[in-house]
This record gives sequence, structure tokens and C-alpha cells, in this order.
Amino acid sequence: MATQPQSIQQCRNWFENQGWSPFTFQLQAWSALLAGASGIVNAPTGSGKTYSLLLPAIARGLGEETSGCQLIWITPIRALAKEIEQSAQRAIQGMGSHWRVEVRTGDTAQKIKQRQKKGVARSSDHHSGEHSCYVYSKGAREAFSQLKGSGP
Repeated sequence: MATQPQSIQQCRNWFENQGWSPFTFQLQAWSALLAGASGIVNAPTGSGKTYSLLLPAIARGLGEETSGCQLIWITPIRALAKEIEQSAQRAIQGMGSHWRVEVRTGDTAQKIKQRQKKGVARSSDHHSGEHSCYVYSKGAREAFSQLKGSGP
């Protein structure tokens, strides 16, 4: 597992490889999350909230052998779920993570839902209505046992 400064540098490197410079709130979020804090990011649409929260989670998982679902991202609308899926794929590939992203909505095929219940995905993006059904389903405790908290 990388140290907090190494993980922050991995986030910075990925940003720089995109031709971007992180905003102050992103740097603060990276530091806080990697130090074990939790909180809420409030910033304008399109300013990089997704990457302020997603990158430290990916960086923390780099170099670790993992199984099962590591991260759940809940969105209120399907269109946003698709955007976050694309952003997550981009960051996961760019940072060299072995995580896989899957989206689950009411339209997700039963076969995929069953696989997700078995904890195959490393990162999962759920539409909020679908998530509540999953949390209360049989075997949910086991499926979520590998989730990382906000702490190190």
C-alpha cells in the first residue's frame, strides 16, 4: 500500500497526464480522504468533484491484491451514472489499477445483477433506487465485506 504522499502524487501525476491542474478543493479532498477523513465536496457542476473523490480511492488501492467490490458510487440519475462510469474507467486505466467498473440500474440484465451480487466488480456505480434493493438483499453483508471505508 502506498503512503499518503505517494498516493497524492499518483493523483497529481494522473491529472498532469490529462493536461490538467488540480483545484485547491481537489488537493484538499485527496489529502483528507487519504488521511481517513470523510465529508462532502460542494463545488460547481463540471469542476471535478468526481475526480476529487475517485482518484484517492483508486490510488489507495494500487498495488493491493483485492477481491470483491471495493467502492460503491451512488448517483440519483442514470445519465450521471454513465458519465461517472466513463470518468472512473478513464482514471482506473490511466492510473494502472486492476479495478473494473460496472453500472447497475433497473435496466441491468439479471445475469449481470447476479454476478454483481457475488462481488465480482471492484467498483460499482449504482442508480440510487436500485442500490437500496441490493443493500437489503440476502448475502449483502458478504458482498460488501471488501468495501473500503473512508479511512486508510
